[in-house]
Amino acid sequence: MTEKTQNVSATVWVVKERYVWPFAWILAGRNYVHNIDELISRVIYPVLAQGQTFDKLHVLSHGNRHHDATGRVIGNYINMGGSDKLDTKDFNERKNPIPGTNTEKFLTALSGAMSQEGRLTFSACSQDDGALLSNISRYIGNRVVVSGYSNLGHPFGRGNIAFRNGFRLKP
Repeated sequence: MTEKTQNVSATVWVVKERYVWPFAWILAGRNYVHNIDELISRVIYPVLAQGQTFDKLHVLSHGNRHHDATGRVIGNYINMGGSDKLDTKDFNERKNPIPGTNTEKFLTALSGAMSQEGRLTFSACSQDDGALLSNISRYIGNRVVVSGYSNLGHPFGRGNIAFRNGFRLKP
């Protein structure tokens, strides 16, 4: 007899500023972290250790755009606490995460923790055309939907842009 894996849902708030902690606690309970290492050790690894995977993982954070000297948008990032970021700059020309980056560390830990056809939502602002979200979804694979917000993000909802296996779909 094969043991069935139980799937879980979680909301985690990546908190950089101290003044946000009370709000994080209200919205995410004890699932608030200060950086990628804490997210991996306190949220992802315990789920994997129990033989579970995430049906839904909702990451509440901040995001923004990179601009060149002329003001043109040249990339996006999601702040993951401290100086940690998931960043379009952390992917090579083949859209794979560059080894040794925080993005690669996070995605390597997360890729085995997402259920087949699960949902990963980032409530971070300024993901524009979703290049970062598309790369994340391509790397995670497993038909996981990765969604977020093209402009203003907020902690409720599933976002207004979404990708599965690197391809855009309706959120």
